[in-house]
Amino acid sequence: ETASSVTINSDDIVASIDSFVELREKNPSLNVSLRHLTTSKIGKEKQPEHRLGDTPTLISWRNLAKAGDLSDIRTILDNSKLSDKTKRHIRGIDDTQFREQFLKKIHFDCGAIDSQFLPRQLNARVSGLLIERGGVHSQAENCTATILLSLLKLSTKKDRNKRFVERNGLEELLEAATQVTLNRAQFDTQNRLVERALSAAISSGADLPTTQVTKPSPVYEVPLPKALASREEDIGKLLQSLERFGNCWISGAAGIGKTVAARVLAYESKGE
Repeated sequence: ETASSVTINSDDIVASIDSFVELREKNPSLNVSLRHLTTSKIGKEKQPEHRLGDTPTLISWRNLAKAGDLSDIRTILDNSKLSDKTKRHIRGIDDTQFREQFLKKIHFDCGAIDSQFLPRQLNARVSGLLIERGGVHSQAENCTATILLSLLKLSTKKDRNKRFVERNGLEELLEAATQVTLNRAQFDTQNRLVERALSAAISSGADLPTTQVTKPSPVYEVPLPKALASREEDIGKLLQSLERFGNCWISGAAGIGKTVAARVLAYESKGE
């Protein structure tokens, strides 16, 4: 978060480009790219030899990554404050490699929003991810804090090879924020408690079993009706519940087709 404008010879820009070359050489098997994020805007170099005509070099960089003659920008970089190692790297690659593996791989995200707006932006993004996974917006603040703390721990690991993040790590944090994990014994205990609660709530004169749960019949033993409404939207929602949570509840008045829906669902999910 800096106020002054940046050019091709600004210390932080130079450090980023040098770091990119260092990363490339240390990780030849990886597809390395770099984004330089700053609130500073792109400025025009004072010396004509450090820019292409009247256009700031960092803007010319993005244009030349698409097309154009590369000889002038090669000269500019060779006369810049870049390290000797970076300059040797640039001299050692042809124009195709220079464009595809260098210019296109480094992006200068200048003029970014002030950091005071980032918490709100981050919270909104995390909230969206949580809601997609069945969570609620109120979980976002704690989840964002957990994500930032995990990043801080990763960035301070003594083993530099372990200082990386991947999608699976993010998914684990989102799952922890939206799900409660039960082992089988806990799940069975919860089911027994539910059964007791249901039994206690049903009057003794009702025509419903209160002491045991009837074992379901295998789906292949009970044929479906010859005339059957597809109800694709309803079955689709039930399938989503099964895939996301491992179970679903079907409730409704008598005679509306709950049992048939359960059988169709069993067929759709290749269950028994």
